[in-house]
Amino acid sequence: MQQSLLVIRCGFPYDRSTKAVAKKEKALYQLVFWFDIVTFALMAASFGFAYIFYSRTRLRWLRDYLVYLVCYAAWLLFSTYFFFQAIYLPYPLGQLSLVAIVLRVLVSLIILYAGPMFALRIAGLRVERRERWLLSIPVAFVFGTVLVFYSTGSARVAIVPNGVFNLYLGALFLVAALRATSTTRGARQVNSLRRAFLPFVWFSVGAYAVLLAANIVDVAVPGLISSPILDVGLAGAYCFVWSIITIVILLPRPGVIAPPAAGLSRAVELSGDFSEAYGLTEREREIAEDLMTGAQSKEIADKRFISPRTVDTHIYNIYRKCSIKNRVELMRLADHYRP
Repeated sequence: MQQSLLVIRCGFPYDRSTKAVAKKEKALYQLVFWFDIVTFALMAASFGFAYIFYSRTRLRWLRDYLVYLVCYAAWLLFSTYFFFQAIYLPYPLGQLSLVAIVLRVLVSLIILYAGPMFALRIAGLRVERRERWLLSIPVAFVFGTVLVFYSTGSARVAIVPNGVFNLYLGALFLVAALRATSTTRGARQVNSLRRAFLPFVWFSVGAYAVLLAANIVDVAVPGLISSPILDVGLAGAYCFVWSIITIVILLPRPGVIAPPAAGLSRAVELSGDFSEAYGLTEREREIAEDLMTGAQSKEIADKRFISPRTVDTHIYNIYRKCSIKNRVELMRLADHYRP
C-alpha cells in the first residue's frame, strides 16, 4: 500500500499485479534522486571555483553569476527534498514542507533579479539605478501571481509565473548572448574570462526556450507532460550540464587561481573591460597604465600635464575601486585581462 501511494504521488500509474514494473520504477526514482544529489555537489564545486575567480578579479558580472548559481543550487536542493518526501516518506512533513515552499519561492525571486543582472553585465551593458528598478518589476509581478495561486489553488494560475519566469529570462539571455557574441567578434581586446562564459549564456537561452515550450504545452494540453519525476529529472540535468560547463571554463585557468609572484608580471595596456569592471574613468585608466610602467607620481604628472597632488588623488581612487594596495597588485590584476 505504501509503495502504491508513493508511485501515485509521483504521477505515475501503478499496476499492483506487476511487481517487476514497480521495482523498475522504484529504481528509476532512486536513480533520479541520487543523480540530483551528485549534481548538487557538482554545483557546490563549481561555485567554489567561481568564487576563487571572483576573489581574484572582483568582476561585478561574476558576482552576479555567483548569486545566480547558488540560488539555482538551493532551488535544486528544495526540489530534491520534495521528491525525496514523495518517494521515501509515507506522509509529508507539514511545517518543514511549508518552510521549503516559502524558501523556494524566495530563491526563485532572487534568480529573477540576479539572472538579468548577470546577463546585462556580461553583455557589457551598465546597470544603474534606473535599470535596477526596471528589473524589479518582473519580480514584483511574479510574486503577486504566486500569491494569487496560493490563495486560489488554481493550477492554471501557477503556470503564469512559470511562463513569465522562463520567457523573461530567456529573452534577456538571448539579448545578452547576441550582444556579447557581436562584441567578441568586433573588439580587439575582450576579457577572455567573459568570452569563455558565452557557451553558458547560449546554453541558458536554449534551456529557457525548452522550459517555455513545456509551459505552453502544459497550457494547451493539461497533464500531458506534467510529472514530478520529469520535472526533477530535467532540473537535475540542467544543473548538471551547467556545473560541467562552469568547471570546464574555469579549471584550465590556473593563472587566476594561483597568480604570478611579485615582479614577474609585465605591464600591459588596460582594456576597456578592465575600466568597465572597476568603474575607472579614462584619466584613471591612463594613470593606471603609467603606474604599471613603474613611473612615479612626479613623472606621471609631467607626462599628463597635471599636478602631482592630482596624480596622487587619482592613484588613491584607482586603488580604492580595485580593492588593492599597491602597483604590484594592480599588475597582477591586469594580467587577468589579457585577451
